[in-house]
Amino acid sequence: MLGVKFIIILALFGAITSAADQGYLDSRNKLIKRGRRHSLGGKLELTEKEKEVNRIFMKHKINELSLAFNDTSQNSPAMHFFKAKDVIENNLLLRVLFSNFRMHCNLHIV
Repeated sequence: MLGVKFIIILALFGAITSAADQGYLDSRNKLIKRGRRHSLGGKLELTEKEKEVNRIFMKHKINELSLAFNDTSQNSPAMHFFKAKDVIENNLLLRVLFSNFRMHCNLHIV
């Protein structure tokens, strides 16, 4: 009889804590979404082409971060600039971003 009461109490406790956890997760997700909306560009809506480009860039970024964590000689953010310069210059993602940045800078100077 004592074992049955103990099991019932455990089941009730589990139901209460799972409901509390769900409330916490809902509040946390709302806070994260609100923070994203208030960040720079948080209210910006991307077109489908821009979303596709973003997915491609993010895929390459995640791959590069994985490489940097596994091979510290490729972790340019953790290196001194003069040592990381070759790694940065040979980085495909940064080359694309910098070439695009330079092009836009030239347009604003002219």
